[in-house]
Amino acid sequence: MINKLIFICGFLIFIVPFELKSQVYSDNEWEILQLMDSRILGQDGKINEYLHSIDPKIRQKAIYALANIGDSSTVSLINFLFAGPFKDYPDKNDLMASAFLLGQINCNESRKLLETVFNNPDSFKSEMKESGVYFIDAAGKIGDENLFNIFLNLAENTDSYDQNINSAIAMSLAKFALRKFVNEKSVSVLKQIVKYSQDTSALRNAAYAFWRIGDKSLLLNAKQEIYDLTGSNDPQTRMWAFNALGKFKDNLLLMYTLESFIAEKDWRVKVNMLNSLGNYNLDSIPELTLHIFSLLGDAFNDDNEHVSLTSIAVMGNIFQNIRKSKNSVANSMASGIKEELLAALNEPKKFSVLQRSEITKTLAKMYRDEVKKDLLSALVLSNDYFFKSNVIKSFGFFDDYNIFKEVRDSVSSEVRKYNLSYQINSGEMIGSTDLALLYRGFVQMLSDLDDKAKADDLNSIRLIFTEFASSKDPVITDVCLTALQDSLYKDFKDETSQVILFDFDDLNYPQDETVILIFIDAMKKLYNDSTYKSLEKYLNFGNYEIAKAAKETLENITWKKYGQNVFPETDHDLEYMKNLDSKKFVVLKTSKGQINVELFPDIAPFTVQNFLKLAEKDYYDNTVFHRVVPNFVIQGGDPSGTGYGGPGYSIRSEFSPVKFETGFLGMASSGKDTEGSQFFITHSATPHLDGKYTLFGKVVNTIDVVDKIQQGDTLKDVTIIKQ
Repeated sequence: MINKLIFICGFLIFIVPFELKSQVYSDNEWEILQLMDSRILGQDGKINEYLHSIDPKIRQKAIYALANIGDSSTVSLINFLFAGPFKDYPDKNDLMASAFLLGQINCNESRKLLETVFNNPDSFKSEMKESGVYFIDAAGKIGDENLFNIFLNLAENTDSYDQNINSAIAMSLAKFALRKFVNEKSVSVLKQIVKYSQDTSALRNAAYAFWRIGDKSLLLNAKQEIYDLTGSNDPQTRMWAFNALGKFKDNLLLMYTLESFIAEKDWRVKVNMLNSLGNYNLDSIPELTLHIFSLLGDAFNDDNEHVSLTSIAVMGNIFQNIRKSKNSVANSMASGIKEELLAALNEPKKFSVLQRSEITKTLAKMYRDEVKKDLLSALVLSNDYFFKSNVIKSFGFFDDYNIFKEVRDSVSSEVRKYNLSYQINSGEMIGSTDLALLYRGFVQMLSDLDDKAKADDLNSIRLIFTEFASSKDPVITDVCLTALQDSLYKDFKDETSQVILFDFDDLNYPQDETVILIFIDAMKKLYNDSTYKSLEKYLNFGNYEIAKAAKETLENITWKKYGQNVFPETDHDLEYMKNLDSKKFVVLKTSKGQINVELFPDIAPFTVQNFLKLAEKDYYDNTVFHRVVPNFVIQGGDPSGTGYGGPGYSIRSEFSPVKFETGFLGMASSGKDTEGSQFFITHSATPHLDGKYTLFGKVVNTIDVVDKIQQGDTLKDVTIIKQ
């Protein structure tokens, strides 16, 4: 039965059609899901039995399960699908699922099967084109040099008027380019697509592919086509075309970009235009310097904060160390620009803390030690500890590494004042979140400066890192242990490893779980003869993530194989999952407005279940969006607000052929099967994430709110709209 549900969320009313039903799984479907989530093939290879089921739905679920398990030894299990003529195959959905599997499992067996497809004359005939696009996509994800050449020969001789095939070929060439497979023929194929296609998707993907190819010498032959794509009515085509245009480093094209920026209305295109300026060297554009500064000034005052923040960052990147530039125009303007930036830095009522934080970095990049007094003053005068932390980080761009000593004294003074004001005398290294921000900024600054230090000072810096590594703050610990692994400190490895081991043995589970994992990973380089015993006790530890990490580190440093009897935590709650469809609409109430979301239980059931259960526990309430990258993603879901936090367990990845378009939700991870609670929402299409991150929902009619979110904005509540 078809119903219409009206959500009344604050002042927002929207109508979503859906079919009221329960998420019903047959016994076979449920077993396949459990096998997939457990990353096993089942007793006596049970999943192979499902591959040969007479029920196409079961066959396809089994194939997708294998794609997610990702075991290269299982690719041969689908050989039978490629044995006969494709045109006679009864269910093309089997072929689409198989194509996805091949693209997910990067091995020679997968490539051989793709070669079989591309050498089959039936592969891309009209009745097979729907599945053909999936094989084209798979080639771009895993193809080697041989498959790349086979693919190009096919692409050159494919019906150039089929828009779906054109679109798939263009995106596949982009994915080949991301893996450094590019040549003149790939550019030629893209030119043909632009010439003959009127399809928005094909042209958009061609623009993306040109950008990802990125080699000026190859792109020169397609300069006109790329230029033409910048005039597209589609914003995503324009934004990628301007990315590609910047690769030419051509002053006339730069002037065209500057002029186009003035007329551009879409903030995402503006962000990419600004980022494309980073291709240019300041010394090579004296005649356009005034125009660039003028545009960056206009962009800084843009109504969209993403554009403003990007302009500040781009200014710092283009005009780094401006006083040493050979550009006489820039030199003549340097003092005036410095004064304007300092004026903005000191106007907290007019400019946001994010803008002012970005200004500190740009000032440090452009003027280095010259702005020492100004930045030290800003550090002392501000009462915002997020801003203070960013000021401290900016000193990492200075030429004189000795600045760390003055900053250390300033931080110590700030800590003393803070402890007196708030009567903190617990004796803990880090007594509050505010102080953690100061220390995080300090160790990051030190990490950026240490390669400039004299040999006599390296040991002093090393001792600071080893001291802060014991802070039990994940951010600080990670920065310090990463720094200590640098070859700068190789002469101190034995002593450092002993201190690290002492601190490691002082950690407690579960409160220090994240820090334990950071230490274990660092021990791949920082280890001694006593490290093995400390790690071996974690091999059968109750927490799977820790046991797995200990096993990987031991195998890395001993070159031996270790067993473990700890398995990942699973939540195979059939009764709950039967009702996922009735909970698939949620509202994210943020400090910038409400974001309406439709979850995808059919695509990522365990991820949706995990998200909903966390929401029901109020886990996400009053968390912050800790990471925002303009025209990429907003990311949240971490109660610690650091990007290191999570629920204390991980869930498995659930990859699917669905592509990340504008406003799609994905799970943040540090690799396959490491997802927890953190999620992101895309500002625009992000093809490089496809098949690598779990996609589990999309924003409905409220992308404007997503676009307003900035770092530090709050996710107040997640409300499930039950049907």
